[in-house]
Amino acid sequence: MNLKDIFETVSLIDDDLIAEAADPAMKIRRIKLRRIAILAAAVVMLLSVTVIAANIILGGRGGHSSSIPSYYSVPSRETLLRDTGIAPAVPESFSSGYVFDSGYITYNEDFDTEGATVEEYKGLQFSYTRNGDEISFFIDAAAAGIQADGMDVTEDYKGSELFCYSYTNKLVPPDYRPTEEDRQAEQNGDIVISYGSTAVEYNRVQGVKWEYAGLNYELAAVNADISKDELLQIVHEMIDAQQ
Repeated sequence: MNLKDIFETVSLIDDDLIAEAADPAMKIRRIKLRRIAILAAAVVMLLSVTVIAANIILGGRGGHSSSIPSYYSVPSRETLLRDTGIAPAVPESFSSGYVFDSGYITYNEDFDTEGATVEEYKGLQFSYTRNGDEISFFIDAAAAGIQADGMDVTEDYKGSELFCYSYTNKLVPPDYRPTEEDRQAEQNGDIVISYGSTAVEYNRVQGVKWEYAGLNYELAAVNADISKDELLQIVHEMIDAQQ
C-alpha cells in the first residue's frame, strides 16, 4: 500500500477517533472505513456495510473520490468555486520545500448517531511532496466543522485555533481480530485501528485541524519526515494565503 492509499484511509477515519487518540483517558472506538477504489470494489462493498453500521452507533462522516486526480496543476479559486462551491487559495509550494503534486474533489456525507445522513457536500484534497514524502490538505465547508472535541488548542494564529494530533495508525485486513494487546493500546490512546489493507501495517500520523473564513481545514502527514513545528509553519502559510 502506498502513501496515497494510506492518506485515503486516514482522511476518512471518524474525527472523534482522532480526538480520542489525542486523549489517552478516552476509550478509542474502531471504524472500518476505506476510500472506494475500482480494484478493491468487492472489499469496499463489504466495508461500506460495516461503516454504515458503525455510524448508526457512533455518528461520523464518510466519503470517496476518484483515484484519478481532478487537478494536475494548482487550480484557481474561480475553478474551485465552480467545481465544488468553495474557493480556498491553493499555494504552489511552501517554504519548507513541499510542492503541489495533485488535487482531488471529494464527495462526503455526515451521519447522525442514528445513521441518517444530515449533510452531503463536496470537499477538496491537495497533496504536496518533498523528497519522496507527502502531506495532504483536506478542505470542506461542512456545517459540523472540524470535530475537535477532546483535543487541546496548540496555538491561535490570526484568529484560528490550531489543534494538533499525533498517533500510530494500525492498518489491518478486513477479517483481522484485535488482540488483547491491541485493545489495551487502544484504551491507552497509543494506536487507532482501521481496516482495509492486505497485511498489518503501522503508520505514524501527524496532523493539524483548524477553521478559517467559514471553511474547515486539516493538514495530515503519514510517515513523513516532518516536525510539528514544520507542520505549524505550513499551516501559517496556508492561512496567510487565504488573506
